[in-house]
Amino acid sequence: MDDFSLEGTLTLFYYDDLEKAFNFYRDVVGFDFVADFEYVKLFKVTEGALLGLVDGELGSHRTSPSKPVRLVVMVKDIDPWFRKVKTGGVDTLEDEPFTGKRMKLKGFTFEDPEGYTVEMVQYLTPYGV
Repeated sequence: MDDFSLEGTLTLFYYDDLEKAFNFYRDVVGFDFVADFEYVKLFKVTEGALLGLVDGELGSHRTSPSKPVRLVVMVKDIDPWFRKVKTGGVDTLEDEPFTGKRMKLKGFTFEDPEGYTVEMVQYLTPYGV
């Protein structure tokens, strides 16, 4: 019988300055660093979800000034995350966590060193429905 079980996801972002992005996600955001392949650095966001930072000259894609991708991280409590990111010197796009208008959630957004948007959200109901 075929097994179609899923084990997780890996999102890859491509950078001109890989070291700067690495330091940001390790030191400011605080994701768990799990593997270094020199041109790819992997962080565990949560069980089964990884973020890979890739050297834009060595990976399968090149960097682009357009960043039409958003990493959404679901958290249990938005307020401590907001304080952590602000304390790390990150300019958030909101002065305080927002409350969703179409979804039942609280959240905030910021850009990483090369312009990828990260949104942290706390669903107030399952999946904000």
